[in-house]
Amino acid sequence: MHKVILMMLLAVISSSATAAWTKIVDAKDNTDGPNQGSLYSVYVDRDTMRNSNDSIKIWELYNYQTVQQGDGVTPYLSLKVRTEYDCSRERSREHYVAIFSENMGKGKRGGEKEYVHRWGSVSVEPDTVGTRLWKFACGR
Repeated sequence: MHKVILMMLLAVISSSATAAWTKIVDAKDNTDGPNQGSLYSVYVDRDTMRNSNDSIKIWELYNYQTVQQGDGVTPYLSLKVRTEYDCSRERSREHYVAIFSENMGKGKRGGEKEYVHRWGSVSVEPDTVGTRLWKFACGR
């Protein structure tokens, strides 16, 4: 069992080292908090897209221009997220997130969390990051 887990971890590490990131959107953080106004770019790794029924999982990379901070969070410049998109119901949920000290998912890993987040509706606003990612993943 330990060998299987180790091999899966090695596969994730090696695939992230060779990821071919495709830029989807440049954006600005509009949330309240210490990172409000931060500029960032969002990329996806097309090679990691996995289809299951009407659901698609894909790796995303959020790359910030300035260091991001928060309560109890190690400062970071990028984060990788594994997101699932439900194309028929126009919703998404996160499965995994990891933060990195340098841009483009490089540098020291500051923390990671594997979980299955609740489904959330994709915004009806046409130019939001979530809508653009959902459209990309679902081919719309």
